[in-house]
Amino acid sequence: MAVLHKNIDYRMISDSITYNTETDEARFYTRSYIWNNKDEILTAEQGVYNNQTKQYSFIDKAYIMTETREIWADTLYYYGVTEDVDMFGNIQIFDKEHSSYGFGHLGRYWNERGQTLLTRHPSVFTFDKNNDTTFMRADTMFLYVYYPSDFADS
Repeated sequence: MAVLHKNIDYRMISDSITYNTETDEARFYTRSYIWNNKDEILTAEQGVYNNQTKQYSFIDKAYIMTETREIWADTLYYYGVTEDVDMFGNIQIFDKEHSSYGFGHLGRYWNERGQTLLTRHPSVFTFDKNNDTTFMRADTMFLYVYYPSDFADS
């Protein structure tokens, strides 16, 4: 039987969940789904949510979907206050806003800066509306959005 837990910050559905009132942590042990107040989805086979720090730890087939991005990895640590993400193992990132896919085995996403670091066999490909594709591969990749108008002469 699925259990629905919700508060002002999130809604969670799980078949197996415990909540420790002393540590203010929810632990789930089967595939569970969490929606935050922006209707972003976070899911995994197991994990921990700490209500005090607003940190989610997702283990085993972790997934995050926002309005502009989807992220898959073996393990994800999502920091709810800053919306940054640490990613470990079999990383796949789809960025709808910038028409790109990123892959790797270790990564970090900084939400405020819109930047991503991918290491351990990273690769990225981008595509445009004509389906022209650019493929990139390196030892380490640092991805950020560059707006030429930010550097234009005043």
